[in-house]
Amino acid sequence: MIEADLMTSGKQDDWARVTKILTSADFIAPRYETRYEPATGITAVVNQEQRVFHRRGVIVAPWCPRMKEAQNGLTSGRVVEAGVGFQVPWGDGSIGVRVLEAQAPDLAPIIYVGAPGFFEGIESPYDTHRLERDAVFFGCALEGLLNVVRASPRQFIWGADWECVPGLLLLRPRHQVAITLHNTFDAHLAAGALESGRAELKILGGVRTALSVICEHADVVTTVNRGYAHGLGHEPFHLRVMAQHLQPLVGRIVGIDNANFEDLAPSHLELANTLQKDLAEGVRRVERDQDVAARGLPDGLCEKVRGKVLCVSMGRRSSQKLHDVVVESVRELLSTDPGLPIFVHFATTHGDDGSPARLRAIQELCEQFPENTAWSDGRIPYFSQLMTAASFNIMCSLWAPHEGAFQGTIVPVARAIDGLALQVCPFHPTGEAARMALLWHSSGKTPSGFTFREAPGDEDASVRDLRGLLVESPSPRNGTFWRMAASLSDALRNAVQIRKSQPLVYGRLVLGALEEQMKRSWLLNLGGMLALIESARVSRALESTPRGGGGPPPYQTPGGVLPLPGAR
Repeated sequence: MIEADLMTSGKQDDWARVTKILTSADFIAPRYETRYEPATGITAVVNQEQRVFHRRGVIVAPWCPRMKEAQNGLTSGRVVEAGVGFQVPWGDGSIGVRVLEAQAPDLAPIIYVGAPGFFEGIESPYDTHRLERDAVFFGCALEGLLNVVRASPRQFIWGADWECVPGLLLLRPRHQVAITLHNTFDAHLAAGALESGRAELKILGGVRTALSVICEHADVVTTVNRGYAHGLGHEPFHLRVMAQHLQPLVGRIVGIDNANFEDLAPSHLELANTLQKDLAEGVRRVERDQDVAARGLPDGLCEKVRGKVLCVSMGRRSSQKLHDVVVESVRELLSTDPGLPIFVHFATTHGDDGSPARLRAIQELCEQFPENTAWSDGRIPYFSQLMTAASFNIMCSLWAPHEGAFQGTIVPVARAIDGLALQVCPFHPTGEAARMALLWHSSGKTPSGFTFREAPGDEDASVRDLRGLLVESPSPRNGTFWRMAASLSDALRNAVQIRKSQPLVYGRLVLGALEEQMKRSWLLNLGGMLALIESARVSRALESTPRGGGGPPPYQTPGGVLPLPGAR
């Protein structure tokens, strides 16, 4: 471990301020995305963590000076130079690290660490060919910073995803460490670990990946949704495609449900109350709100959606979101029933390498059915109005750690997978979607949307299909693809019919969506992590008690010592 007297620079008062920020928190949360360096849906999670953690934690992140949002943060004064720096041993020498800070009322502070030649992403923090090396350096910088300020061993380190693994490994001898998996994207870090010259990271050498190492060695391993935790150990996609290498360790991964990415507005709470007391009046209010929002859409779009059921297919154009499947489903619906009163707006942003091809597929559909479809590329100023005006949110995820199934009054039409299956209590599901609903939802629960799930095919062929949908772009038109499209078509047709002819049923679905949002809390998420950490702290203390010493012996079962907290 690096000694605390690393070569430092900066005034004593500046170091005192930075030290106070870092040592006054109960925990330190290294993250690779922040509001000033956004990338994926994880940014929305971190924004909520920053809001909830403001009295408990501090976020530490790499500084990506080439990102537009980071530059804007500096220009506006929301991010400032801390005036301090320190040297991190690297290879045969050392590299200077600068420290920046971002503080705002009622938000957890962010401390950034930057260094020349590192963290050079432009579109996102991940937009670099040296990401694995950068992740290792970030871990070394994190450890160095916490040693300089003499962080207390009582503070635990709460990382997220594989980019934070080196830091957790370096800090575990002194701190409790936890990791939350927002996904199972993974990497081999052997080259970066070797370049760092740190013997403590030799465990990352060889064929083991970052997550396979940390899932074994962290005190606590969690993920963002109980449905996703279940899926990691049961869904063929995870068992044999994306998380096959983690299967010996998935029993350690505990699901703690994320809450909403945005708080419900007071008007939505009032609407939920109205729907509960007078369903018909509540539906009239929903329709008035949707009509007002639709009139605020761009002129051409406003005219086209009038009289139709507006649906949104949003998010990054990536293999996970499967916009290609939505395209083919909508094409099938409108080809077989040109008069179907549906309008689908594809509000998407750039995603993986297949993003341009996926956008072309969307554009071709919109050219074929210009009166029933529209598209946008990138962030749009009317997105909030679009979501308020829309009746349904189409979510055809290949896998779903959590996903933003709910936002205001929009009702999800979601593939019954992982976190989406847990969140969305479906209205009259059939087939595989009904089987998934039995895992998570009681018969008396208020429905909050529609779910669909393709019929199973031959297991080996389906696994090959799923692998193709993950790695090929655009999505290959294999058997699983077409079964997905067919099941989504059935769900959309049913949703449109109910929206047009059964307004009270639709009103109950809106109420269910609002109730789902009302019962979720980021404080419950935080409380779950704190409970696991305290349990792990006790377990580690017991493990370190010598046999025959004054402390209690380890708990025993007929099969040996009980597993670490979180194992099942």
